[in-house]
Amino acid sequence: MVTDVQIYNKILSRIVEEQGNIIGSLAWQIVEKTPGIFIRNKGSYEVQITSEPKIVIDNFVYRCMRIFGSFARDVSKDAVGYILANIPKEDIPERLK
Repeated sequence: MVTDVQIYNKILSRIVEEQGNIIGSLAWQIVEKTPGIFIRNKGSYEVQITSEPKIVIDNFVYRCMRIFGSFARDVSKDAVGYILANIPKEDIPERLK
């Protein structure tokens, strides 16, 4: 089963919001430098994935990890754990497993 891209948009939006709560505007700088992400509304943390969803999310989490290490991955996983529980394991981006 392939997970709907809207679920991935929700996952990424939630991760961006949580990273933003911790690292502030730096989260948006990372979003802006991550290929495959379109910012719909910064105020509501609404982003849209424009290419392969699992790769885009993985890339964003990786970029956060390059700055903050495994803490960034843990924050991301915690932020979307309730969403990930409802999608097939094969549809979960690698860094969120």
